[in-house]
Amino acid sequence: MYSIGIRISPSTRSPKVYYAVINDQEDEFEIIRCSFLNIPLSLEIPEQLAFIRTNLLAIILQYNITHAGLRITETVARTPSVYRMNIEGVVQELFANSTIEKYSVMKIVQMSRLLETGDIKKYLEAAESFAGIEKWEEYKLEERECLVVACAATVL
Repeated sequence: MYSIGIRISPSTRSPKVYYAVINDQEDEFEIIRCSFLNIPLSLEIPEQLAFIRTNLLAIILQYNITHAGLRITETVARTPSVYRMNIEGVVQELFANSTIEKYSVMKIVQMSRLLETGDIKKYLEAAESFAGIEKWEEYKLEERECLVVACAATVL
């Protein structure tokens, strides 16, 4: 089963949509792709949202993804980004209207619950390697979040 985890990074200089595609096979998973989409700043916001939707749909179809998770803004965020929330809404709409069978929006609590781990932050902060992934600390925070979310989505 193929699963995708997505995390939005709405930097004003270089906004990106990070994603990780994994193949879950019983007790192991394989990282198929861990990358990002650069959101073109030359486009207006509606066109940026269309760009994101079109490219993520292509990825979903390419890998025949059936499970998906979206890392969303924590409710305690001091300065929530409206732009990020707009992108998150487009991604949720895509999940609902694609070939994805099961999906969820996830905060740290949901990831911990689904993966049945105590403190998921130690993996996200790279204090401990997640699921035995080599060179875990070399992944960016957003990439680590995508991988953890993709894994959590497999148990939906």
